[in-house]
Amino acid sequence: MRGAAVPASGSGLVLVLIVVAFRSGDGAATGRLGRRFEQRFHVSHLSRPGRGSRSYVVATVCFLVMTCLCLFMIYGFNTWLPEIMRRAGHSAGSSLGFLLVFNIGAVVGTLIISLAADRFGSKPIITTTYLVSSVAVILLSLRLPTTVLYAAVALGGVGAMGTQSFVLAYVSKHYPVRMGATAMGWMLGFGRLGSMLAPPLLGLIIGAGLAFQWNFYALAVPGVIGALLVGLVPRAPEAAAAAGHGGVGGTARPLAGQT
Repeated sequence: MRGAAVPASGSGLVLVLIVVAFRSGDGAATGRLGRRFEQRFHVSHLSRPGRGSRSYVVATVCFLVMTCLCLFMIYGFNTWLPEIMRRAGHSAGSSLGFLLVFNIGAVVGTLIISLAADRFGSKPIITTTYLVSSVAVILLSLRLPTTVLYAAVALGGVGAMGTQSFVLAYVSKHYPVRMGATAMGWMLGFGRLGSMLAPPLLGLIIGAGLAFQWNFYALAVPGVIGALLVGLVPRAPEAAAAAGHGGVGGTARPLAGQT
């Protein structure tokens, strides 16, 4: 514990020194730096990164909720899947095996589906992975052979964790390059609400004594909602403008428009 506290206290001391340096430095320079930071990284830029198009407002809201739903499913699975499967009648060892298969399926499946995303674009792939996750969760709520349940858990890993990866890739291509870091930061930050809500919500369902199927229903609904939100994301205005001018201005924006 002491060894872990040393680097933590050291980083805290460095932070304090930086703050003191800023406070004791030139006030005008510090103010200019703060205004420049705000102008560059304010979230409102995500709704007007180009020419004030309202399409970015709709896309930003959709992306924020989609990321939140992804992390809800991921943390719900990783936190409560063994306990839910145990309540469904499986042994403790088998229940832990389901969690292992979930993560293995996420790794292998994401690598394979990423090839399809490069070919067909992010939008259809994200819709598919959302729906795959929901279907897999519904299968887990049924009394099926163990082998089929393992396959369903692997598909759930692809659908939950794979979706998160593809959503972030979609976000990075949808916005102009200068706003990429801001967009990614806000999506991941807002998405943490889903990771915070999933464990206690599923815990309340388990604590209420409801049938174990209700936990799977709670994990399936976000997948359906996420698939609907993907369809609401409009085409990036800059990509549409570039396509209308025969692709003038490079290939990055037309690629984003195709997803």
